[in-house]
Amino acid sequence: MDIHSHIAGSKVNIGRKIRPEDHRRDPVPRSQVTRSGVGYTVGTTFVNAYRYARLGYTTVMEAAVPPLKARHTHEELMDTPLIDKGCLILMGNNNFILRHIGSGDYDKIRNFVSWLLHACKGYGIKAVNPGGIENWKWGKNVAGLDDLVMGYGVTPRQIITTLIRVNEELGLPHPLHLHCNNLGLPGNYQTTLETMKVAGQSRLHLTHLQFHSYGGESMRNLSSQARSWQNTSTNMRTSALMWDRSSSEK
Repeated sequence: MDIHSHIAGSKVNIGRKIRPEDHRRDPVPRSQVTRSGVGYTVGTTFVNAYRYARLGYTTVMEAAVPPLKARHTHEELMDTPLIDKGCLILMGNNNFILRHIGSGDYDKIRNFVSWLLHACKGYGIKAVNPGGIENWKWGKNVAGLDDLVMGYGVTPRQIITTLIRVNEELGLPHPLHLHCNNLGLPGNYQTTLETMKVAGQSRLHLTHLQFHSYGGESMRNLSSQARSWQNTSTNMRTSALMWDRSSSEK
């Protein structure tokens, strides 16, 4: 099972549009039992399914669906054969959720999340750079869990803890699927460790962890700090492609 992939929706279609050379370099002719298509970076629906199936996958989750694009995402998933599919709905920078966190109206947040999952036919909750995406609209970001989200007066810490609580109270099968703050930045492992503490004893899935485990103060002395979080919590799930220079040299 691939719990985090990007095989359907508006973002992959943008990828298809801006990389036509990928399609030219990887044409896939039809056969007696398969349809034609193109592949490479972002394949067509049938080609994606064929290649996942050849690798032994039976289930693939589309990991980031904006609510307004959910209908189209499901259209593509329905056109993807052979494998089981599902999707996670983006909520970490949702206007209604941020507004109700600011007002402290938890019941409205829980009810809205429940309705959003039903309306979008989502499997679980996804949060990407909580609060940071909202600040990008103003040319800014968040540097830590306690920075304020502009216009709402809430923090990434509040967003994460609220969505974890909602996820657990709704009894969703998958934990909150979290893309942490400060992805790809030197020293971001400290934010990752702090985020793990925020979860407490609740379930949490951290994704892209290979890009959230960096030490150093700049790109000149960027280093891996993956060892600093390994085995720190038994309630944590992760999806990561880890590379350790010391082990590769042995």
